[in-house]
This record gives sequence, C-alpha cells and structure tokens, in this order.
Amino acid sequence: MTTKHYDVNGAEAGTVELGPQIFAVEPSTPVIHQAVVARLANERQGTASTKGRSDVHGTNRKPFRQKKTGNARRGDYKTNLLRGGGVYGGPKPRDYRQKLPRKMRRAALYGALSIRASEDAVSVIEDVALESGKTRDMVALLKTLGLEDKRVLLVTDDAPQTLVRAAQNIPWLVTMAASHLHPYEIMWAEHLLFTDSALAALTGGSES
Repeated sequence: MTTKHYDVNGAEAGTVELGPQIFAVEPSTPVIHQAVVARLANERQGTASTKGRSDVHGTNRKPFRQKKTGNARRGDYKTNLLRGGGVYGGPKPRDYRQKLPRKMRRAALYGALSIRASEDAVSVIEDVALESGKTRDMVALLKTLGLEDKRVLLVTDDAPQTLVRAAQNIPWLVTMAASHLHPYEIMWAEHLLFTDSALAALTGGSES
C-alpha cells in the first residue's frame, strides 16, 4: 500500500510505502467504539457531588405529631420532597476511568488507521519546521496540499515549537505526537498527515 509523499513546500514528491501490518488490517468497529468511549470516560473529572438527607444540616425532629392533626404523616424537613432537603440518587464523586488491554488498544489504533488508509485519507510530508511560526503560513501549506476544507490530524515526532505555534490557532487542525496517537482523533479527522519521522516512529513502534 502506497500513498502520496510531499516535500516541505507541499509539492508532490513521489510515493511512500505504508506498512500493511498497521494500515491494512481488518478493522473491528466494536473495539474502536470501546476505545473511543474509554477515552471520553477517562477525561471525566468525576467531582460532581450532591448532599443526601444525611448530609443536609437540620433537626431530626418530626414537625408535628403522627396522629390527630389532619396532616399526612411524615418525617423531618430534610426529605428530598421539600426545598432545601437532601437530593435522592444524586451524583457522588467517583472514578470513571476505563482501562483497556494492550492488545485491544493496538487493535483499535491499527483498525482506525486502516479505515482512513482505505479511504485514501492518509498522506506523508517531509519533516517540516515552519520556522516563521505564523498561522497564515500553515494555512497556506494546507491549501497547497488541498486540505484547507477538511479536518486534519497532523502526526509528528517531536514537533518544533514553531510548528506547534503555527497550528494551534487553526480549529480544524490538530497536531499530535505519534506516540500519543489515539482512535478518537483518527476518527475525528477527515485526513491524516504524517511527517516522515512520525511514520518511521509509528512503524518502528509496531515492530517492537
């Protein structure tokens, strides 16, 4: 499997081979879905907290006697039926984190990459530094590549700060290191743009 290769100016400079062990595997939709759900769950803080009846400040005394008043029998004023009372079934601090096995994480990652490769939505560019650090220069580069109207995931390996600064103000462009690549960003993006070093790091990591 091959894809287009571009130089630092965005001009086409031949093709590059994509490893079939990463970009040509049979994707499993349930595994990819589970990886995305786990990613979103791990980002939850889990700090929401409400007060129950035992947490609300107040007396435990009955407001009136049980019988011969004509009123419904009831408990104290800390009931959830009254304003200022405790909340029934409200959230408490908890840990939402989900941990997936290593093989499942790898299957989800390679499956997502294979989906984008099958859609011809993967390309490779030479290691670009974009020394000016200007957003307009990054936009011009993406326009030269024909990616100005797509959600792009730029996968780098130890990207220079000038490149990160030029890309951080573009809402439809996400820059990510190859070691942090995740199915969530892959499925969000409409096109994956790898640098040469990022592709080498990804391929080398798959062989270890």
